[in-house]
Amino acid sequence: MKLKSLAFAVLLSLTGAAQASLVEYHASLASQATGSPAGSFSLRLFDSTLGALQSVELSFDGSLTDQVSVFNSNAVDKGFTNARSSLPVTVNINLPGLVSFSSRVTATASAASGTVSAGQTAYFDGGANPLNMATLLEDASVVSRFVAMGGADHTTALFLVSSGLGTVGGAAASGVYFGSRALALGDVTVSYLYQPVSAVPLPSATWMFVLGFLGLAGSRLTSPRGGSRVAAKTAPGLTGSDPGLAISGHLLRW
Repeated sequence: MKLKSLAFAVLLSLTGAAQASLVEYHASLASQATGSPAGSFSLRLFDSTLGALQSVELSFDGSLTDQVSVFNSNAVDKGFTNARSSLPVTVNINLPGLVSFSSRVTATASAASGTVSAGQTAYFDGGANPLNMATLLEDASVVSRFVAMGGADHTTALFLVSSGLGTVGGAAASGVYFGSRALALGDVTVSYLYQPVSAVPLPSATWMFVLGFLGLAGSRLTSPRGGSRVAAKTAPGLTGSDPGLAISGHLLRW
């Protein structure tokens, strides 16, 4: 029994199931401002030759900066004080036909004082705030959409930064107006968890060894315990024993 157990252990170690693997792709998104058209970027799909796709995770790691704007409509430079803004912002990553995910935050900015040139708009940053969001997709009907088909290995995605109604304010001469906008930028990562197609093929000689080992184990289990030696028999009409038959008998008994 020990021999058979050892044989199956060898076979199991050679044909063990492959572990799930992970592959990731990244895309860097340029700065996008609220009120501007959606920016586009290319995101890589899953290569079906790698194996069976199990889940997809999309994440965005970036920052959001609010800016208070001051527009001077006068023909001469004008000063201002206590400019401030608070703006609700939605950052959306949209993969048409695949999935869309977003995050909504409130960005703030302020400027104690400054001067704006005639007929110009000046922007004052409120500082960059970390912005992170992610979504995990495991539903098979959704996951299957990320598998590259028909030779297409990339899809076009959209990056949109929009805002709701915020509050702005400040003190300045007539003809000076305050506003607000936000800028977002960052990196998108798509992570594909998949089961590889198969383990590395084994050489045919290895399989022959394993099968022979299993056959040997089976013959040992079916032979009677304490069996007698197999003697070479003499065919009728022959004298003495045939060495060839004797050798074959020993091989069969072993």
